[in-house]
Amino acid sequence: MWLVHKMFGQWGELLQERRIRDGFPYLDGLWLYVQGSAYVGRGEIERAKEALSLLQELQLNPTLETIISRFNPVSKVLKIATLGLEGEIKQAEGNLEGAIAAFETAVQTEDELSYIEPPDWAQPMRHYLGAALLEAGRAAEAEQIYRQDLTWNQNNGWSLFGLWQSLEAQGRIDDAREVADTFQEAWKNADVELSRSRF
Repeated sequence: MWLVHKMFGQWGELLQERRIRDGFPYLDGLWLYVQGSAYVGRGEIERAKEALSLLQELQLNPTLETIISRFNPVSKVLKIATLGLEGEIKQAEGNLEGAIAAFETAVQTEDELSYIEPPDWAQPMRHYLGAALLEAGRAAEAEQIYRQDLTWNQNNGWSLFGLWQSLEAQGRIDDAREVADTFQEAWKNADVELSRSRF
């Protein structure tokens, strides 16, 4: 449930969890990642940085290369988590170029994962990269990121929403309206409203 709470911005639920790290690097790393994200979501940046520091320290463990999450080395999965949290913190601090660089590397690492269903990384990092590009005024680049994601995650509501935003930002009203209709159909049973392609 941790990742579900994170995906939908349920920061209170995440921070009410009282899990103590138990020595399993994969679970410890994901725990630090979602807790750090919750702190970012609540504006507690220093606490988010503490979680990031612990996550970075965990990544130094050489045994991560030999531990497999399900189909991929834990080292790669936690590298995505570390870069993702780093990007979230930088974006919250207004360092958009730093955030974009972190998210771009996270996307590259995610693309290197071996294929498995469901994937070893549950929430595409392109949702984060696209949102940061849009905030930086780089709508055409964001459009390409969302279109890439939609080639693999067809009809994904998060990417459809981001694509809609990126087309609107470029003044392509007819294209945006068409994507908006597709998004509304894909999202019609959702009980949350989006303001960007990630919480």
